[in-house]
Amino acid sequence: MKILAVDPKAIAAPGQLDDARLGNHVRAISPEDLRENPPGCVILGFADETGIRNVGGRLGAAAGPAALRQKLYKFTTGAPTLPLYDLGDLEPSGTIEETHAQGAALVAQILTTGHVPVVIGGGHDLGFPHALGALTARPKRTSFINIDAHLDVRPVTTAITSGSPWYLLAEHALFQKTKSRVEEFGLQEHCNAHTLVKYAEENDFGLHWLPRLRAKGKDASAQYAALLKQCSKNDGIVVSLDIDCVNWSEAPGCSAPQTVGFTGAEVIRMAELSGANRKVRTFGLFELSPPLDRDGQTATLAAHCINGFLRGRGAWGRTRKI
Repeated sequence: MKILAVDPKAIAAPGQLDDARLGNHVRAISPEDLRENPPGCVILGFADETGIRNVGGRLGAAAGPAALRQKLYKFTTGAPTLPLYDLGDLEPSGTIEETHAQGAALVAQILTTGHVPVVIGGGHDLGFPHALGALTARPKRTSFINIDAHLDVRPVTTAITSGSPWYLLAEHALFQKTKSRVEEFGLQEHCNAHTLVKYAEENDFGLHWLPRLRAKGKDASAQYAALLKQCSKNDGIVVSLDIDCVNWSEAPGCSAPQTVGFTGAEVIRMAELSGANRKVRTFGLFELSPPLDRDGQTATLAAHCINGFLRGRGAWGRTRKI
């Protein structure tokens, strides 16, 4: 396993007007040190795009974690009220299966040592080790919420792809044994094959289509709040946000952008709601692709989402009732 360490303070550029930038208050940490430190949120990068390459998608997501940190650690948040750590980036191993196994082990280790993993990718195939790590750490009935335009249940025939995470999870014995469930939030009809919809229906996925969400109200985050409340009946919740769920004009920097989608404000709010819900055990954001971005626009939005999750979790004082 190869992990590339990150120095948050170097990104925050100490010596500015004050030390209010977030990076000045995030501590670099190694897996061996997790158990020795007070519980907090641990940022972990999955710097890999093998799954995107395997499906013939547009590359660039391997640089996503670094680009997100460049934005996030310069936000002026002040000193957090809970510990924040950065574990660095897990780099690709010999095979995609090995990378997934290592990623799942890291997520499980973070959770079992009392911390909250905040995962940034990377192709969305890495949503599978993110989810499996959480289920391994606590093998009980879990709701997996995928905020995404795509179902991502593409069968694995010749190779694992970025379109396969929820297929891999649904086919896993631990998912089936715990009677866990996948909720797909923000789906769009034009980019999901009928056979994949049928697979999701046959496997009892919750399917929340974007047009129907829009019909219920202008702001989709209200429907997301209702979904979180429903999922809170289970033992835990894992949230996975694919940035291509946001409309193209606000999030061009991803492999498969969509003309219509959620607004940036909506997904930031969803991230904050996720952080505020104590049943949410971990949060992940995937598919940020800096080479496809425009002036760092998508990276800034992604950073706001992570910032929103941390704010909801209470990293900056007492959060308002949500």
